[in-house]
Amino acid sequence: MVKTLTDLYPVEKIRGPSFRKGNWNFNWTNTCIVMLPPIICLCGMIYGVPLVANTFYLGFIFHMIATLAITIGYHRLFAHKAYEAHWSVHWATAFFGAGALQGSIRWWGRKHRIHHRHVDTDKDPYNATRGFWYSHLGWMIMR
Repeated sequence: MVKTLTDLYPVEKIRGPSFRKGNWNFNWTNTCIVMLPPIICLCGMIYGVPLVANTFYLGFIFHMIATLAITIGYHRLFAHKAYEAHWSVHWATAFFGAGALQGSIRWWGRKHRIHHRHVDTDKDPYNATRGFWYSHLGWMIMR
């Protein structure tokens, strides 16, 4: 008997978190992982740490590669299984996708499939009706 994704991972029946409703139940580990790097960079700029051009270029290139790995790897290859790829593509997109700090491939793919099944309902993990900030950042840092 083939089980569906919702049989394996039941969707919560309660209303999810929202910044607007005052439900501030943070996952502090994810909050630190997501928020500390920009805060550290801002502190460095305030205290006058120079930005070396090569460091900027390397950071920009890594950002572009990580974004591409999320798009072609986590999203199209792993979540939707839109195409088949060589094992090296699987490895590279998994490695660089992890640098985007969006969680594991299994967690990301499961949430994304649930999102497509229940778009903009209470069962949608990234429900846009919970607000702009929740659908872009809150889903990563709130329980």
